[in-house]
Amino acid sequence: MALLASGTVITVPIWACPIDEGEGEDETGAVVDGDSSSTTLAAESGDGSSSGGDAPEDTDVVDETEGAECQADDDCGPHRICFDAPRGSCGCTPGRVLCGTECVDLATDDDHCGRCNDACGGGVTCTGGRCGASFEQGSVVEPPVVISGGTPAATCMIANETKPERSMNAMPGGVEYFAATQVADPEDRGRHSFASADFTWTTQQGQAPSSVEVEIVGDPWATTHGGTGQEYLSYLASIDTSEGHRYCTAVASASAKDLRAGPWVQEASCIEPDQAFVTDGPAMLADPGSWSIYLAYVAVPTTVGPRNVQLTRFAPCGPGAVGDRRDCPLDWKRTPSNLWGLPDGHANVVVNPCTGHAIVLGRTASYVRYAVFDGTGHELAASDVDRDASFERNTACGGGISCETGFPGPERGHICHCGMAQADCGQTPGCWDLERRVHAAVRVQPSQQCTLLLSYDRSAKADDGETYMKSRLRVLDVTDDAFVEVATFDSSPSSAPWNDFNATVTSDRFSGAAGMFFYRQDDGDPCTTTLRGIVSRDGGRTFEDTPVLSGPFPTMRFTFTDGMGHYVEASQFTEPGWLVPSWSQPLPISSGEPCVSCQGIEHSLVTMAARVRP
Repeated sequence: MALLASGTVITVPIWACPIDEGEGEDETGAVVDGDSSSTTLAAESGDGSSSGGDAPEDTDVVDETEGAECQADDDCGPHRICFDAPRGSCGCTPGRVLCGTECVDLATDDDHCGRCNDACGGGVTCTGGRCGASFEQGSVVEPPVVISGGTPAATCMIANETKPERSMNAMPGGVEYFAATQVADPEDRGRHSFASADFTWTTQQGQAPSSVEVEIVGDPWATTHGGTGQEYLSYLASIDTSEGHRYCTAVASASAKDLRAGPWVQEASCIEPDQAFVTDGPAMLADPGSWSIYLAYVAVPTTVGPRNVQLTRFAPCGPGAVGDRRDCPLDWKRTPSNLWGLPDGHANVVVNPCTGHAIVLGRTASYVRYAVFDGTGHELAASDVDRDASFERNTACGGGISCETGFPGPERGHICHCGMAQADCGQTPGCWDLERRVHAAVRVQPSQQCTLLLSYDRSAKADDGETYMKSRLRVLDVTDDAFVEVATFDSSPSSAPWNDFNATVTSDRFSGAAGMFFYRQDDGDPCTTTLRGIVSRDGGRTFEDTPVLSGPFPTMRFTFTDGMGHYVEASQFTEPGWLVPSWSQPLPISSGEPCVSCQGIEHSLVTMAARVRP
């Protein structure tokens, strides 16, 4: 039994606890280790060749005869489903989330209206996640605000890689929005900042959790959960081991109230450090309909060998330490078969609310790929989503300037930039390799069908004969994990002579709002970058362009590893009717303090956010 910060007592049932990681028998009767993964296969690389090494043989097999939470829906309680019966796990019915121990509909529950514990009172009815009235109608794009803190107009600042989130937990003195942000100063990496209910962000950042053993490096991520009453922060960290300096994924948690005050329930700690691999680009998801937390990351071998994606589940999760067996123990870890040998980029993970299954996503140089896992860690399906997602040379930077000289290819997408020894983006711009991340969001349609929205970048040849980057949004029906295509939308026509890149996607659970947001370099010119989007009011059936959200500004690189890069993200749990993208953007320094110059002007790099109502 554990006590939440709000005072709610939650009891984790005995049948929800994982089996001991001792010896057991697999389906053939062989003795195996209890924490195990399914067999993985060598996947074809983006150019059609082998991935560079055979996938490891099956080392972990799940014992299906013990530890099952349920055999039928009746074993799970009100508004719950027994996913994968008869040896299944309990989760909320599609559209409901955990608030404490209850599965509630945040759109209509008078005691949990829009967020957990946000009660209407006084006989007022909850409608569309709002007390007394549904969300407003009419398109609105609010002015962007700086969310990375500090005083960038006066002091050189390099902040990027910001992942915003809205707290699912309403409590007195707690934050509503918060963001995990990387700051390039080695002493300040991995900070977080907060917003009040009116989306006014604090001017100073709070220091992210750290410890003597764990040093914050980057790749921050934020997520929220109503069942545990916690906000979660993960990031790439470095540790000193007997084998030398290593990288791992670190996770910490706090209540919405403690997040503002400073203390953390769990300070930074490495999750399952592996002596054979270092990790990169962790993405974290607290499944709103169950007790599970998922981590997806790229495992990079310390010796010669292929990169591969790892998916890890922790469950059942309480309000304390992730990875601690008493509060949020490691349940299983898997290597998706068709994401073996992923050459570059970061992974992502979502949960299908119609099946309770985790979907892990990644991409090669040519394909967007996925794998589906059930609650016991068995891989159910693995395939390609888009075989036309190739990264070819981006040959145009505007003004007839090419990115080709001196850069590898042809399967590497890249974008022209100025800054970092590039005096003027109109003269000799540098070229920056784009990251291959697949962004994803899920939504439950009124028909109780589940839709997956994917966004990613791809190359396309325009009418002028040059190759440009474009952002693509795929809408897929995943009600039964079948990945049936509903529609495909591109940020602009392939024939258009400009670059669209670094797309992210988000969806509002209360309305039909959904959107993809991305950078655009007009005419391929890195000096005229804007932040734009395409948005939907009908759950992803139709999309239209937004006005320019921000810009123009130059695409800039500040250090070898820090710049605008792939840093467009979005909150996945928002206010009813709203979408909240975030992005990195250079701002001129009015004081003239030296920082990074472009076109003779010194710039800071900050992270921005805006609220958009389609």
